[in-house]
Amino acid sequence: MKEILDALAVVLRGHPEEIKADYKLTAWTTVGFFVLMIAILIATTVLSLAGNLSGDAVAFIFGTAFGSIITFMYRYLSPDKED
Repeated sequence: MKEILDALAVVLRGHPEEIKADYKLTAWTTVGFFVLMIAILIATTVLSLAGNLSGDAVAFIFGTAFGSIITFMYRYLSPDKED
């Protein structure tokens, strides 16, 4: 049922190829962003466990990462608001 509704929305909006391309770009951007965040968090954790990074630096990096994830999700995954 969801596929039918998605297809109907694409047909009614027009330019299905452009909409699909935009969706693919958004999907790949999302995947790339989260892979980068995971790599940063893993590197931070490894450095912390090895004793090369202090606790306050770990808290700062984790806080920055989670803040950027929330900002990313709000800006790129929320629907566009037209005034």
